Amino acid sequence: MKKKIAEIYNLLDVSPRDADYLARNYVTESNDQSEIDELNWARAYALVALENYVEAKQIWLDIFNRTKSHKALHQVGYVERSAGNIETALSIYENESKLITSNDHVALGANLYELSYCNFLKGNNERALHFFHNYELINFEEPDLIERACFYRLKGDLLAGSDVESAKVAYMKSEEYFKEANDDIGSLEIISRLLDLKNRM
Repeated sequence: MKKKIAEIYNLLDVSPRDADYLARNYVTESNDQSEIDELNWARAYALVALENYVEAKQIWLDIFNRTKSHKALHQVGYVERSAGNIETALSIYENESKLITSNDHVALGANLYELSYCNFLKGNNERALHFFHNYELINFEEPDLIERACFYRLKGDLLAGSDVESAKVAYMKSEEYFKEANDDIGSLEIISRLLDLKNRM
């Protein structure tokens, strides 16, 4: 099963259409609901990449309705954000936050990221920073390096128009996390942002 899931995810960046096709074939071969959910979960990412938001949303919504898992609800919000329905996504993430236990730091971090990012997309930078500060208060035992990198990149984006020095500090933290995670693409994105900031100083 793990091999099948890995195949789908490995295809996502190369060809979302092929990833979707492969996942659908694997789904038809399985009679186990948990396996079908896992395969469909991976398939839904391909559907989002293909901008088939309706079907992607239905997959995660079906899983949420059966399992009541906040993780599935989180993904429904991801689909809405990807489709440009920011207000709807915000409402979903606010509902998700009520389902997350206080000791689930990973889920809290992911939820706060989306709340911050969606507010940023709406132009509510002050509200976005509020959620970011809540994120910084979480005591992660083993932080997700990519998540941290993305969060500090977002903080830099939030501050770039009003506080160039603080934005620079945030971007530098982001670059550190991307480097630690061996994400060269993420690191290059931050270097580009830092160069833009330098031109403003």
